[in-house]
Amino acid sequence: MKVPPLQNAAVAAALNDPAWGKQLAQQTQAAKINQTIGVMALVFAVIGVVLALVANGTGELLISQEITLNAAAPAASIPINFAQSDRPALVRLWLTSAIALNSYAEVEVSVISPDESETFIFEKEFWYETGIDEGERWTERDDYGTEIFVPHQTGEHDVEVMLGENNVTDNVVVTVGVYQNHILPLFFLIYALVAGLIGGVFLFLGLRR
Repeated sequence: MKVPPLQNAAVAAALNDPAWGKQLAQQTQAAKINQTIGVMALVFAVIGVVLALVANGTGELLISQEITLNAAAPAASIPINFAQSDRPALVRLWLTSAIALNSYAEVEVSVISPDESETFIFEKEFWYETGIDEGERWTERDDYGTEIFVPHQTGEHDVEVMLGENNVTDNVVVTVGVYQNHILPLFFLIYALVAGLIGGVFLFLGLRR
């Protein structure tokens, strides 16, 4: 027959040691408090992640325009007006045309400010590939890209879209979407990370024996 181990509180009661019993009660109470703080911090961490996901889709649509790029016309310009400066804007790029299997097309996006200064935003490589791995055929594609841009001036800007290196023979059709007043999700992710670390530390302190 297996005898369960004696608990410290039971030993203290058996020895009639009130000081030890009081110390054990305080330790138990402190452990419960640490556990409560840990759980609450983890809840806040989850909230931070949710807010980051929500923030990733924020912004007021300024313009959404489809453009066609090819060897004869490799670049296009889209005028856009920013009423506020130093507020993050989100630039989204979708490939809306089909490209041949095992082909790719690079598209560059820049912004020309009212003072004619140019800011490179990002380069997106769209691709559609297939192959065989361990006897099984796979097919993958990438047809979406996004990046954040902060306009430091108000007024009319030009979004420059240019076709880069590619091996396609048909037109490359992309849709450009620009959203103003975007909320950066990075702040919420940092908040979630800090809250998660705090929650983990307090849970460890509350659960250790």
